[in-house]
Amino acid sequence: QSTWGTHSRKCSMSANYWRSTHCTRWIFPADHQNFGDCSNLYTKDEVFVIKAYFAQFIQNLCQSVRLKQRVAATATVYFRRFYFRQGFASSSNPHVVSATCVYVASKVEECAVHTSTVVREAKKLDPLNCSFSDRDVLDREFKLLEVLNFDLVVHHPYRSLALYFEDLNLKNPDFHQTAWAIVNDSYKTDASLLFPPHRVALSALFLAAHSCGEDITLWLQSLNLDFAQVLEVVGVIVRGYEILSSHRSAGGDQGWLQILRPVATRLLFRSLEK
Repeated sequence: QSTWGTHSRKCSMSANYWRSTHCTRWIFPADHQNFGDCSNLYTKDEVFVIKAYFAQFIQNLCQSVRLKQRVAATATVYFRRFYFRQGFASSSNPHVVSATCVYVASKVEECAVHTSTVVREAKKLDPLNCSFSDRDVLDREFKLLEVLNFDLVVHHPYRSLALYFEDLNLKNPDFHQTAWAIVNDSYKTDASLLFPPHRVALSALFLAAHSCGEDITLWLQSLNLDFAQVLEVVGVIVRGYEILSSHRSAGGDQGWLQILRPVATRLLFRSLEK
């Protein structure tokens, strides 16, 4: 916290974040063994692809059910936390877990939907892998809550990003849209388990400024921050883009769900064959 100097307003994403379970229980060092694959079935890049696929699956599912972006973000964090603890070699079907994460997140974010709606839309997205029932989601709900230690409040970069936009006062819609998109893309990475939300927001601004030709150097310097911490987040996000780009070239103009599904499915079958 000390790196933010007197700029309390700029880092006031939430006064409660520093005392929250998100901060005290769910932020981990990058070299934590759970970021790898304890079963030795997958490389780090393969684990990334599996998680990125389910982040996109959750995103598309929330859009199909007409849930707001915050629900998708919360559900994705739940999914990552669950498999951070369990690993993909566990017996938990990740398609059921992802649907359960959406169902629980919709309740936590106060826009609850019925399990039947979630299951119906999940089957439309992936009929082959989503042959589960409402009962499967309800049965998985308590296991999810147990693994999450009932820590359900998630802090996101969105509020910080909005405050930073206001402070920067840049009238460039492309810059704003790009920064929002980068924050959303960060959920395809482990950023939510590695960094405070405000640092993810700053990293999105840095990348968006670079992409859109905006110079925010003086503004960043005014924050009295440790810029190496921002670059650490930038590195994680950029590495994610690099991995995704290697699959984009093979997938043509298809959406991410269609591009990543066959790769993730093939990798998950590897654990079943073990």
